[in-house]
Amino acid sequence: MGITIYFKGSLSDSGKINSLVAEVEDICKIMDWEYSILNEDWSQPEYAEIIHEGDGSKIEGNLGLKGIGFQPHEKSEWVNLYFDRFGILTSIHSKALQLQDKSDKKSESWNWVKTQFAPVNTHIAIVKLLRHIKKNYIYDLEVKDEGEYWDTDNVEILTSHINNIFKAMDILEEKFENSRPNLPEEQMSSEEYADYIAKLIENTTLETEIKLRGGKMWKSEDVDPDLDNEFMKNVIAFENADKEPQVPMRSLFPTDYKFPPAETMTDDEINLKLNEIQDILSNHNIEFGFAEELPDKVLYKYLTEEYIKNETIGATVIPGFTWTLDGCSGDCDSCFQKEFCDTAKEVD
Repeated sequence: MGITIYFKGSLSDSGKINSLVAEVEDICKIMDWEYSILNEDWSQPEYAEIIHEGDGSKIEGNLGLKGIGFQPHEKSEWVNLYFDRFGILTSIHSKALQLQDKSDKKSESWNWVKTQFAPVNTHIAIVKLLRHIKKNYIYDLEVKDEGEYWDTDNVEILTSHINNIFKAMDILEEKFENSRPNLPEEQMSSEEYADYIAKLIENTTLETEIKLRGGKMWKSEDVDPDLDNEFMKNVIAFENADKEPQVPMRSLFPTDYKFPPAETMTDDEINLKLNEIQDILSNHNIEFGFAEELPDKVLYKYLTEEYIKNETIGATVIPGFTWTLDGCSGDCDSCFQKEFCDTAKEVD
């Protein structure tokens, strides 16, 4: 939990590495930031050994890194601007793990710096420095800023994100202070108690997310944690449904799936085809809710000539969430199922 800036990319010109390091070093000196420089030989073989000592660990070997790391505030994490022989931006820890695992040495990975507990100006300073680096040294630099300052330049939005994190932490702390297991600890095995606490943490996080979205939660403290978990996940899934990327309804069917014209089919053939369509849509969490008296032929024509041909739907199937397809737009006068719908008859 916290506001983090993620970034990755490669030097546009490896020959400019010394210039980048010197420029960032000058900034660190002016700002009185702690910093550390690496200038290892890119031509030498790379190797690394992570040695664990007591509660800590150290890295020995030649990582083949050049660059600079700095800490812009004592409550901010370090910003790592180290580069391997391919010019790929990385960190000491990531490079050591890469060498130990013998993974692809040319693959990019995200660097990150958490700024949650540092002043807002620290976050802004890091973003502005990254912009300068993108402009002059790493043209393909990608940045994902959880505070949104990289994209918006909006201090109010950044401050709001930071304040929301602190609110979430307060809610979480209050929840644990006031919560007690439904079963006494001595009645649980160590595994059961660990699972209970893990579920409590997850439920508290879900509840916090709902509250930060402006939602309200009224429930008994004795509610079963598993039911509570499922309910809150469904609440969030429902709110997220409209934000999901959309895909054509036709894409839910096999590319060679045929929809013969209703006029060329018998009633039995239409009925069988409707059952096929319903089964396919059901596999995508889509169920029918049309008027019970609606004739199969009318429904088939609506589905194949209008809905499946022209409409879109959320691309991601969310566990526990079901779309109901009922063909109702709220405009009874123009509805294709008006004469078969009890609600439309009541309105008339």
